[in-house]
Amino acid sequence: MDKYIGIFLQNPLLTLSGLTALYVFLTFLILIHMRKEREDLRRPYIQINSYARERSLECLLIKNVGQTAAEDVRFLLDKDFFQYGKPERNIREFPLFTSGIKSIPPNNEYHIGLAQYQLFFSEDRDENIIPTSFSITCTYSYKTYLFKKKKIKEKTTIDVEATRKTLLPSRDLPLELKELNKELSKKLSELISLLKRSQRS
Repeated sequence: MDKYIGIFLQNPLLTLSGLTALYVFLTFLILIHMRKEREDLRRPYIQINSYARERSLECLLIKNVGQTAAEDVRFLLDKDFFQYGKPERNIREFPLFTSGIKSIPPNNEYHIGLAQYQLFFSEDRDENIIPTSFSITCTYSYKTYLFKKKKIKEKTTIDVEATRKTLLPSRDLPLELKELNKELSKKLSELISLLKRSQRS
């Protein structure tokens, strides 16, 4: 080791060349990392999850939460799911799953009704009709900075069973109705006052 250090110390030009090469290499690595970070910030992200609508209907939400459009989007459901428990409404046969979507722009979302929430936990529920757990594999692509297409494959598991005996965040409807009633009363009073003034004139 001392031998190599001695060679560098005796040859300043060689030392400078080595340090320059190291600097160029580290700069190159930093640039690659920065480009990847920018790409990760700008790329599309297809988010899939379930939620209870109006506390009674379990729905599936598919949304692009990224900054650019997802292209050539395909969805694969790992098992049959019959919407609302009806044998003629297999979600796997919906156009969204059989044909996919050419492009999903940022913030675009799709909602699919699954079944009434109580059906997931009824005693006579058939796992082959309304499964409480299923997976969706989503594949899509997007254009990188080098104008090349990058393909993404992601798998999401929906587990309705896990939400059992949990609470949903909800708006305070009684309070909202009270505020709305107050606002309507105010507007009505203003309208009556305006009509009275117009009659006097």
